[in-house]
Amino acid sequence: MSASPETKIIFELSGSGASPADMEPATPSQQAPTSSDTGLFTASDSLSAGSVIVGLSICLLIAVGIIALKSIKQPKMRTSGVSKNFNLGKGIFKKFGIFVLFILASGAILPNLLPESESASALIPEGATTIELTTGSGGKLTAGTTIAGKTGKLAHEKEALTCKSECDIYISTATSGNSLYYNNDTTKGWIGAKSGAKSALAINTWGYATSVSGVPSATASIWSVIPAKGNEVKVVSNLEANKEFEITYGAYVNGDIPTGSYSNTIVYTAVKPV
Repeated sequence: MSASPETKIIFELSGSGASPADMEPATPSQQAPTSSDTGLFTASDSLSAGSVIVGLSICLLIAVGIIALKSIKQPKMRTSGVSKNFNLGKGIFKKFGIFVLFILASGAILPNLLPESESASALIPEGATTIELTTGSGGKLTAGTTIAGKTGKLAHEKEALTCKSECDIYISTATSGNSLYYNNDTTKGWIGAKSGAKSALAINTWGYATSVSGVPSATASIWSVIPAKGNEVKVVSNLEANKEFEITYGAYVNGDIPTGSYSNTIVYTAVKPV
């Protein structure tokens, strides 16, 4: 078995769905993403409450600092020349103090406000030693459900992964596209990859979940983004040798899309823990 085996994930939808002829091409976010559109972070992702609080706190400190600097009173001087020189020095001191506060605040605020890619620390380490990995599906995983109208249905299936020795496991799709494609047509990614942080699935999106016991729920905040090739994500660390790890794939769908077969291919890479 290869160290990076592939599994084709297939969702078979039956029932009464839309007609393929009535469907528009997939939106840019559902088509194969570019290097700047991986689906791991979108413009709709909101800043965390902690970041906003930190930013507001720093702004308050700046305001207090400016008020403090402006409150410095000019001492009375008998000699006009000395007084004039002191005023000049005082003005420079104020401007320098405000500039320093601005620089400090920028350094504290910007790291908290700029979005951080979910894949930045998850990419496979360069030079990592690959380890043999076995998939329970043997290369093909099929799930199905019946769709009709606006009611969402969750199609889901689990994959069991096993390493020959202790390992970290990473996943991604086999290509730069991370939607589920209708009849293998990459212009028809009508089931798009979910975006943003771990959350519930939106209608006609898909994702993966780990540590799922029993029947998963589409509305539970357990689903993560399916990463595209080049944005591999670690799904488990330090998995013991010959111990099974389960990953669940789910597609939340309704009758707004055609019935038929939707698929993509997942690549698993097992490496020796660093």
